[in-house]
Amino acid sequence: PWLGMSPPERPILQKSGATLEWRTQSGAAPRWWLAQWRAGGKWMSRLLPAAILEMKLPECDAFAIRAVDRAGNVSEPAVR
Repeated sequence: PWLGMSPPERPILQKSGATLEWRTQSGAAPRWWLAQWRAGGKWMSRLLPAAILEMKLPECDAFAIRAVDRAGNVSEPAVR
């Protein structure tokens, strides 16, 4: 209750060459980023610190990034 139930804002996701870059529209940093991708029909996930704002594009057929706040609330995904 005192931590709040509102999810963080949805990230903005961009591709730059072989790199994926993300940020929030407001510039507010979440506590973590949740990167998820599907390769060979299997989903993989990696929890990243807020300071990480890019990742080399993994071999995959789907990629999503979500913001996670300190209470564990998760944003809507930005998908590529």
